[in-house]
Amino acid sequence: MNSENNAIKYFSGQAVYTTSFTLSELPQKELYLDLGKVMVMAKVTLNEAYVGGVWTEPYRLNVTDYLKKGENKLEVTVVNNWQNRLIGDQLLPENQRPTWTNVNPWKADSSLQSSGLLGPVEIQSFDYEMR
Repeated sequence: MNSENNAIKYFSGQAVYTTSFTLSELPQKELYLDLGKVMVMAKVTLNEAYVGGVWTEPYRLNVTDYLKKGENKLEVTVVNNWQNRLIGDQLLPENQRPTWTNVNPWKADSSLQSSGLLGPVEIQSFDYEMR
């Protein structure tokens, strides 16, 4: 999706995604939060506890010890890089550009990078493996 709002279209920084969900029971399995696709990095908090960060595929974290029966609160903070901001700045007069770099390989008509939590987000369960 490509926003018509330039503040969103050329945004560089972090976005915070939050949701709540209810579990009627906890499976006796290893439970993982799979974020699907993330551009570029994410950190995950579940029930106000820091679970970890991801920056490469698979964008997945073990959440077995963080999930609880009943309501769960998930927060995913995603940061992108400044590619889109640098592209957007090319549309502005030089003295109005909020970013600056010695080398900028992007032009005003360069393709924008997908950013954010692209998903799909799901909880996956795996049987314990006894060794």
